[in-house]
Amino acid sequence: MKAAGQGDIYDIWQLAGGKESGSWPELFGPEAGELMSAWGIATYINDVAKAGKQVYNIPMYINAWLGEKGGWATPGEEYPAGGAVLKVLDIYKWCTADIDLIAPDNYLPYEKAYNATCAGYARDDNPLFVPESFGDLNIFRAIGDYGALGYFTYFYGLSEDGALLPDLVRKMNNFRCVAAAIPLILKYQGTGKIHTVMQEMVSESVRDVESEFGFKQTQPVDFDGYIGLIEFGEKKSPVKRVEKLERGGGLIIQANRNEFYLIGFNYRLLLRPKPAYNGTRTSQLSADWRAEPGSYNFLISVEEGHFDKNGEFVAEMRRSGGRIRDGVWAGTPSPWYLRKTDNDYGVVRVITCD
Repeated sequence: MKAAGQGDIYDIWQLAGGKESGSWPELFGPEAGELMSAWGIATYINDVAKAGKQVYNIPMYINAWLGEKGGWATPGEEYPAGGAVLKVLDIYKWCTADIDLIAPDNYLPYEKAYNATCAGYARDDNPLFVPESFGDLNIFRAIGDYGALGYFTYFYGLSEDGALLPDLVRKMNNFRCVAAAIPLILKYQGTGKIHTVMQEMVSESVRDVESEFGFKQTQPVDFDGYIGLIEFGEKKSPVKRVEKLERGGGLIIQANRNEFYLIGFNYRLLLRPKPAYNGTRTSQLSADWRAEPGSYNFLISVEEGHFDKNGEFVAEMRRSGGRIRDGVWAGTPSPWYLRKTDNDYGVVRVITCD
């Protein structure tokens, strides 16, 4: 605790007086029971892991039942006392040298609570791994914002013929589009080049013309050399047909100034170059561009595809003409020119010019 000089356990110790020695209650006050249980369980688990690695030297992790999930949040009632919750995570990291990861079961549906959990477990000494989840759009948040190196969910619910029930297909597609881009994600994690796309919820008190059905309709993104705008909501076809879409989300990876990869679905990307400055004045966009930005996206090519086992992008179809006039859609192309099925999610590569 002295070496750490900060953190939850250090703060609890200081709040109880920062004594140099004494019983658990004397050192940690009312938190003593949970902290003592955490120390006992953590050291036991590490002994088991150490013995196991002498037989199979493989990565080992602890699956953590969260304590910060709502309710009374009382150890021994709402969650097992002594488990690797955020409050006692320091104890677990100090006492489990043979454990590679402390991994949270993150079923929290709300943005603030979900983010706080990911941030708490994504430490320099503990990369984020999510062994249990709902499998919703938060998979993109965990990967893009917190560098998750693994993400799992459950698929309970099959029809009589063994197919996934309709409400689980979307969950499956979340994982399919990530799987199609794993080599790319691994290459750029931690570089700042991965941008999370998320159609966030809007609270009842602030709903306005920018929201529809409780979700935001746009998201700005700051790219190298470009200002990006993500649009959610409706797809409009060349014949003015409108299709309401489910909530959108995904990842955009800018490999270099003129190369983008889109992962996910139900959002489109618009780009405009950042204004140039020549030392005396800043360049301005034309009135035509501002009136119809989807027609001026500086696109050289837009291709759908996947990454092969060698990590190379394999283009399967090229989009052109009206298919890219109003921006670049992520995931399966619009319904009026599907090439396969509604559930075929891969990667979209965009090459631009200055």
